[in-house]
Amino acid sequence: MKESRRGLLAVLVVLCMAGPLAADWYPSDPFSPGVKAMALGGAFVSLADDASAVHANPAGLIQIEKAVFSWQLLSQIQMQRLVDTSIKLDWEYFPLVAACFPLEDGVVHAALSWTTHWRSISGKYSVHVLGASVSWKLTPWLSWGNTVGLAVGLTDDEAAAGVYWQTGFLAPVSDRVRLGLTVRLPVRLEWDALRGDTRVSERLPLMVQGGLAWRPARHSILSFDLEFVDLAGIRYASDAGRADPVQPVGMFRNLHPHIGFQTLLTSIGAEFRCGFLTFTHNANNASDIQPALTFGIGAWTSQYFRIDFALQDTLIFDIFTRTNRYERISLSFEYVI
Repeated sequence: MKESRRGLLAVLVVLCMAGPLAADWYPSDPFSPGVKAMALGGAFVSLADDASAVHANPAGLIQIEKAVFSWQLLSQIQMQRLVDTSIKLDWEYFPLVAACFPLEDGVVHAALSWTTHWRSISGKYSVHVLGASVSWKLTPWLSWGNTVGLAVGLTDDEAAAGVYWQTGFLAPVSDRVRLGLTVRLPVRLEWDALRGDTRVSERLPLMVQGGLAWRPARHSILSFDLEFVDLAGIRYASDAGRADPVQPVGMFRNLHPHIGFQTLLTSIGAEFRCGFLTFTHNANNASDIQPALTFGIGAWTSQYFRIDFALQDTLIFDIFTRTNRYERISLSFEYVI
């Protein structure tokens, strides 16, 4: 890690208009708890070079050379449409907390983490993972990692639990090209009560994401990921019977592109990031294609402390579609122990 010559620039954020939002049928609005990943439009599977690798791709933990503690703070500014003048500011105080450390330097690395993997736009439904991760360097060109743990579902007054397992691979093909792949297996949650139903069994979708990172210049990286979400595999059953949501599938609904670009601004010693992604947002029991633009900046403020900022914006697309809109603002603080 190199110490930057200057600290991170101050970032000004303009609050936007917001309105009340409908509750989601299921957590069809997954988001990456990694600030760097968010700034790159989620195209982070083939990079995964910070503590958020526990979610992005656990194989990437092998790249963290020293023990690191990381904490993220996320704020969500919600709006229904640009013509609505009301504001709703929602906070997620612990979307990611992780401690990463080498067990055998350069060969086996591990991490303990708490992450938010799904969260409804309304904020009334979320699924978190209390996980342990291990990454092995199998060969000089291939690393394998796994995150396993307890999945915890939360609503305003109910909780549920299940098992979480994610596996991933990272392959540096050359000095300029890297490949990554991660698979998040389906999570089954058992609720006493949910959305007015009792004794609910809920199965969340399988997710597969593969990507490529290319370094066209010394200080620049272009990354591209393709994510598959098995919307057809979502299950919902209760005492009242089965009520599996029927969702349309296809490009941009269960197959989502993620594109990111990162470059080092040598004049200020900070990294600038931008990206584009799509995901499937669900409201009023119907899914919609949700595009988003992302921006971010990050820097080491000292040899041991780093700050990263990311903004995910969907407002610009409001002129083309009429689904709910919001902005996500996220900060992460990383300390090398």
